[in-house]
Amino acid sequence: MGNVCFASGMMGWCFSLKSFAKKYAEQYQGIPDQIDKLASFDINEFAKRLWGDVYFNPETRSFKGAPYSDESTRTFVQFILEPIYKIYAEVVGEDIDSLRETLESLSIYLKPSVLKMDVKPLLRTVLQAFFGSAVGLADMLVHHVPSPVENAELKVCDSQKLIFKDGKYLYW
Repeated sequence: MGNVCFASGMMGWCFSLKSFAKKYAEQYQGIPDQIDKLASFDINEFAKRLWGDVYFNPETRSFKGAPYSDESTRTFVQFILEPIYKIYAEVVGEDIDSLRETLESLSIYLKPSVLKMDVKPLLRTVLQAFFGSAVGLADMLVHHVPSPVENAELKVCDSQKLIFKDGKYLYW
């Protein structure tokens, strides 16, 4: 439903499935052969496929509700957790050349002095550069928290009966 954010207050990052899907869409923009695919790339549909029992088959380039092999992983693990784990491992591994290559592949360019920082501040800097601002949280709030005008109408009711309709709780 798009009402969940994943975040780390200590490391200063936040994302939703939709904001992570947007990151993948941005990857297509720099590749000339992929421009046609970008036009057909539906961020909302891809975000829906990043959660639940959904598996991506790289051979057929399709999403399925069942694993295609014994080694298959859910799309959340494949498209979100593994890239995040790779960033953490690269920074903690303290191999500056390997880290620089990984960051450049993500279009993140840091000064050499930043790459020489201790692990914890470097990790925070890299993750903030990767995730950017808290777009995931802002997207979630815009779509799931009613405006003050709409919310006032919901709170001023004769009865206190709670009804769930169209993905929202309404008082009638």
